[in-house]
Amino acid sequence: RMKYLKELINIHTTLTEDYLDNYAFIEKIRERNDRKEIEVIKSILIDGNDRKLFFVDDIELTAFTIITALKGFEYPWSTNISLPEIQENIDKLLYIVFHGINKKKE
Repeated sequence: RMKYLKELINIHTTLTEDYLDNYAFIEKIRERNDRKEIEVIKSILIDGNDRKLFFVDDIELTAFTIITALKGFEYPWSTNISLPEIQENIDKLLYIVFHGINKKKE
């Protein structure tokens, strides 16, 4: 997702005017895509739970959290850093989601 977003950011300026003219239509599509993304993440989380790869207590909230966090990083990640750095940041984000923030073991 982030790879394709990075590729698309180059045409952003050209599309800005058209975007504003078609905002309501675009928002409908965005909402539909948001729901689809959440469903994909939920299916991954359910599969991971079923296979005992991890345990996620609240699938819906965790899927929403992952998608919301990724959306928050879309613009800075697509304009300021390379794809390898984006992947590293996504890995760190997912580590926090699945493991939380804990005190360092001594």
